[in-house]
Amino acid sequence: MWQEVIVYLIVAVAALYTVWRLMPAAWRQRLGGKPGGCGDAGSSDACAHCPSKRDGGSCH
Repeated sequence: MWQEVIVYLIVAVAALYTVWRLMPAAWRQRLGGKPGGCGDAGSSDACAHCPSKRDGGSCH
């Protein structure tokens, strides 16, 4: 009985993770509730944390 519940929980978490990762980034950002981000005009240093941006590339 408990083994089945644990397996169902693991499968549910894996399914949610898969849906989250395959969701478009704009939707994830909106649902995740993280304000600002790379390219946000309101934040002056939004991409400073991105290693690719510091190396001259684009963030994301």
